[in-house]
Amino acid sequence: MELSDELKDRLKALGLAISSVLSDSSEIAEAVAAIKESGYDLFLVLEATIGLSRNREVSSKLPLPGSVLQTESGEFKLNITASDKQFLQALRIKVDEVSSPEISGPPGERA
Repeated sequence: MELSDELKDRLKALGLAISSVLSDSSEIAEAVAAIKESGYDLFLVLEATIGLSRNREVSSKLPLPGSVLQTESGEFKLNITASDKQFLQALRIKVDEVSSPEISGPPGERA
């Protein structure tokens, strides 16, 4: 996904806001001071993952991600997005491709 300069600026502002809140936190400062008083040097690295998806109207013909579908044979399938599948895999939950749910892209970009 190509990000506009405006969106990049907004994401940068979000990062700066998060950093500011963390650096101004008295609770964090107290915890760091307590660790340093125990004789340790401390460095703290935090990673934030920000996911973006474009808002789009969902066609009434397409099932919503996470919806349960019943096939003509009576079987049930769960419609999940590629992001859902990636998340499950990160949790080490295997998605069986043979009998798996339908896996699609974001609404409007179905695979």
